[in-house]
Amino acid sequence: MSSAVTNHTTTAKRRPTTRGWDVATHVSPLVVAILATAAVGKPLGWIAFLFPVGPVVVAMVMRAAGRGLPRGFRSAVAFAIGSGLLVGLGWLGTQAGNWISPMAFLFPVALLIFIVGLVNWLMIVLSRTIRAIKFDAFDYPWIPDRLARAVGLPMGWSE
Repeated sequence: MSSAVTNHTTTAKRRPTTRGWDVATHVSPLVVAILATAAVGKPLGWIAFLFPVGPVVVAMVMRAAGRGLPRGFRSAVAFAIGSGLLVGLGWLGTQAGNWISPMAFLFPVALLIFIVGLVNWLMIVLSRTIRAIKFDAFDYPWIPDRLARAVGLPMGWSE
């Protein structure tokens, strides 16, 4: 008996020398968040808006070294932009009551969005870093089509 759904795991055909660049690309949003938190002295939600900086910096250094672009760069940037906006806007929503008193009713929903978005982002970044170590496909979730087109992913993209 066959199943209508088949699972495929694709392994990239790249040289082992690119593995370090791939891992650095996919863990870099977490590194940027940790460094920004250390620089500021405490974790603040606006740091989420810096998530896309990590993959961009790694790609710039890789390109300067003459290695091209890391594997999964565009989808990593798209995911970092989307999740950074979600987490950052959730944090701004938790602060809305401080600026405009009637907006205090947003706090519970904004707090839920912030926490769920942050936990989701952390789990996805760590799992995609592990996939980079194993040379598996990345397959980032939660990337809207317009955002995918904006970062240069083709129609019907898959890694």
